[in-house]
Amino acid sequence: MAENSEEMVSPTRVQFSEDVPGGAIVEHSKRRVELTQRYDREAVQKRLEIESWMDEQMKVLFDCEDDDYPMLDLDDVLQFDPDKREERLREYLKDAKLPTENFIQELLKKATAVGKYH
Repeated sequence: MAENSEEMVSPTRVQFSEDVPGGAIVEHSKRRVELTQRYDREAVQKRLEIESWMDEQMKVLFDCEDDDYPMLDLDDVLQFDPDKREERLREYLKDAKLPTENFIQELLKKATAVGKYH
C-alpha cells in the first residue's frame, strides 16, 4: 500500500549547487508548472474576451464604427470601489446614445468573475 501512495506523489528534483546559500535548489514537478501556465493562459484569454466584448458593446452604445467613443478599460473597472462600480459606470456612460443598463449589469458580472483572479 505504501508503494501505491508513493506513486501518486508528484516527483520533485533536488539539485545541489555551490552558488546557492545552503547548496540545494528544489525544482517543482513539471506537471505543476504546466498547470500553472495553463491557468494563467486561461485567465489571460478570459480577460481578452471580456475586453473585446467591452469594445464591441461600446461601439454599439455610442453608435459608432471606429474608435470614436470613450475608452473603458477592464483594469479601471476592477479598481473602482466594488460598492460604487455601478454608479461609476453609469456616470462614465452617460453620453451613450443607447440604453446602458444591460451592458452595465453584464459588465459587473464579468468584472466580478475576472476580478477573483486579478
